[in-house]
Amino acid sequence: MFGTASGSALWTALQPGGNPLIRPTDRRQARLAAVLIGLALLAGPIIGGFGFSYHASLTDRATAQRHDRSPVDAVLLEDAPVPAPAGAAAVRMPRTAAARAEWSTPDGLRREGKVPVTSGSNAGDTVTIWVDRDGNRTAAPLSSGETAAASVFATLGIWLVFVAALAGYYVLMRVRLDHARYAAWEREWQELDEHRT
Repeated sequence: MFGTASGSALWTALQPGGNPLIRPTDRRQARLAAVLIGLALLAGPIIGGFGFSYHASLTDRATAQRHDRSPVDAVLLEDAPVPAPAGAAAVRMPRTAAARAEWSTPDGLRREGKVPVTSGSNAGDTVTIWVDRDGNRTAAPLSSGETAAASVFATLGIWLVFVAALAGYYVLMRVRLDHARYAAWEREWQELDEHRT
């Protein structure tokens, strides 16, 4: 995260003492790295708390979806199209297609619409779909695995963005400190040349 500076070098620069090889800019860079690492670590529990809250909200949403949606059997009214073969892999991997089907709503009404099926399915085959209270086709409720995965990815993504922002700030400040170091070296060389003359 913090560039080419090694952990031992940063730790040495953080130690008090009069080591003449450690410049003030080195100490400033080490302190900056320590602060940013601390912020990255402290952000973990805070963002983790957000992750738990987000997971709870997704779980509530999944529960509401399970109450509002129900699985029904849909009967295909037509054959599902078969894609043109694209090699041996296409034969081994089943593909999905859309075909018209008919199903009954929870109130007993008949509905028709396109439903996803395996390519090559025949008219009269039965597939399970999810419908809302009005009998309209909808997505399946979120599963516990989907809610867990979504909350983990969201939490990890936010933390990584935060760490990337800290790393970007560190790189920017290190460039500024490098300029200060180069300027100090230039002044020291000029003073050395003046002494020689």
